[in-house]
Amino acid sequence: MQYKFTIPIRNVPTNQAYRFSKVMYMTPKCRLFQASVIDVLAKNFAEIKPIKRKVKLTIDLMFKSAKSCDIDGIKPLVDCLNGLVIEDDSQIDILHVYKHTNSEIDAIEMVVEVIGA
Repeated sequence: MQYKFTIPIRNVPTNQAYRFSKVMYMTPKCRLFQASVIDVLAKNFAEIKPIKRKVKLTIDLMFKSAKSCDIDGIKPLVDCLNGLVIEDDSQIDILHVYKHTNSEIDAIEMVVEVIGA
């Protein structure tokens, strides 16, 4: 079983996703990013129950330019899968992340594939 979807939004790098004061907190920019991602996932997975088995996750981060395009900010993205596509991100046994610069659009393509028996 395999699910593929595209999210037409630029990924938020870690240095823009979190801030530290006395505690670590998520920035408003990251909250907006997650809300946008969850909206797309909820529309695509409204009729599907979250996967309960181990999965392989492939993420393609596409950037219009090559300037300032980090791949380190995938944690907020992966967290969006919880409860919608998979039950919990601890189910991810294999993770592949690819960066594509000079793409036509800023977007994220994700493929979630059930692995094992």
